[in-house]
Amino acid sequence: MGKLRLTLQQTLALIILLTGLIGVALVFITSQSYRQLAFEHQKESVNHLIAIKSSDLINKLFHRQKDLGFRLQNEAEFKKAFNDTNKPALINWIDQEFNRTFDTLSQIKLEKIIVYNKNFQLVAFSNNGIDIINEKNLPCAQTVNLVKTLTAAQRIKPTSQLCKYNNHSLSTSVVSIGRLKARGYIQIIANPAYMLAKIESELDLPIRILDHRNKLLHQSANWPADEPSQTNLISFYTLPDNNDNAFLNIYGASDISAFRKHLDDTRFAVMLSASALTLLAVLVALFILQRGLFPL
Repeated sequence: MGKLRLTLQQTLALIILLTGLIGVALVFITSQSYRQLAFEHQKESVNHLIAIKSSDLINKLFHRQKDLGFRLQNEAEFKKAFNDTNKPALINWIDQEFNRTFDTLSQIKLEKIIVYNKNFQLVAFSNNGIDIINEKNLPCAQTVNLVKTLTAAQRIKPTSQLCKYNNHSLSTSVVSIGRLKARGYIQIIANPAYMLAKIESELDLPIRILDHRNKLLHQSANWPADEPSQTNLISFYTLPDNNDNAFLNIYGASDISAFRKHLDDTRFAVMLSASALTLLAVLVALFILQRGLFPL
């Protein structure tokens, strides 16, 4: 079979056509790259919003725990039970905090209240909340140990931390009993996931919260069943504890159906314009080629 022989005109025409196709392909590849960058930027933006809102809500939680500790020590029944070292009366009073819907449950989700004397010896803890099997291994004991290392003046200031206990992810605040001189300490322990669930309403974003063992702590009712999908972009943020260790994993699902449609429309417009300009350039080149080679 004889080899296919192309004239000079045909060869140059094919080169021009191939150059045009390469140009269109480059435009498509570039649009895909920018499209992916747009999704990544959207994801990072949501991650940043979740990080800011998480920090804000945890600070609010610490503040409310401190307020609860201050309010509790100013109640006459608590003062009397603490001063008389009346353990049953003290337990009975702090247990009531778990049933005060307006004051407590609407603000924070309590997990435990522990009372110490001025020497950090256990006085009493609530029956309600998480179980304590061994009184020598109390929840968030590292926070109490931290307060022990502080000076007398520093102990008056509340200390708050995120902590873990028996696979529970908790937040704690230690508040001194007495404003000028500590006569004892109240440790308020709460569930941070309950507070972080407010991200959903404040950012209008379905979320999932998992602990460090990937145990589900909270999931929005409208969390997408088919994630990730063409209409949802899953963002992820790891909330660190006070030692910068992974504490909670927070996922957010952004509805990007409108955003994706906008990108598709933009890409279609760019591809259509690029194809039209490339076709025009190819036709002009072929016309010039035809006129230039006509004398030959």
